[in-house]
Amino acid sequence: MYELNAVIGEAGLLRARAAGFEQVVVVGLRQGLGLVPVTAELSRELGSGVDGVLAEWSRSGPIALVEADFFGGEGSQSAVVWRDGEVVWGPVFAEEFRGSWREWPINAALDRLGAVSGGGDLFDAVGLGAERDVADWVARGRQSPTNQR
Repeated sequence: MYELNAVIGEAGLLRARAAGFEQVVVVGLRQGLGLVPVTAELSRELGSGVDGVLAEWSRSGPIALVEADFFGGEGSQSAVVWRDGEVVWGPVFAEEFRGSWREWPINAALDRLGAVSGGGDLFDAVGLGAERDVADWVARGRQSPTNQR
């Protein structure tokens, strides 16, 4: 099983924007990116204004909200990208993963954030396969002081 619900952007941007939020944990990824796991607690803290918060965060640089849910090779993923306070791409949802991996929602969002594949899948290039679910990402972020706010 693989489950991901997270905000991804430049790590320094996320750390700066996380100030003042109790439930935000920033986890470092490769290529200077960071990930904020979207937990139920963080969703409650952000309230109904999640889109507004992410739009505001994106005034400092592009960010993406990504989701993936897979079990036994079947599942779905979605992504949306904000820049300068506006949605600039998406939301895009996919349940079928034929064709180029570059077109899959999370990879397409990472491309728009400036990630470089090095010839492989962007998902793997930035390290999104390091953990299997949101709780593991939170634990990783809390274990490493350099990954937190």
